[in-house]
Amino acid sequence: MVAAVLVLVVGVALSYCTYKIKRELSLVVLALTIPLLILLIIVSNALLLLR
Repeated sequence: MVAAVLVLVVGVALSYCTYKIKRELSLVVLALTIPLLILLIIVSNALLLLR
């Protein structure tokens, strides 16, 4: 779960930095962060089940 928090923090930080440049780009970064988090959680749970 540390990786999920790290991805979330990096996504929000990138979104905040790009908001000053362009609002639409910031929303795209946030929109791409959410599926990445979902994929990360699915893969990590699958790997934990293989233990």
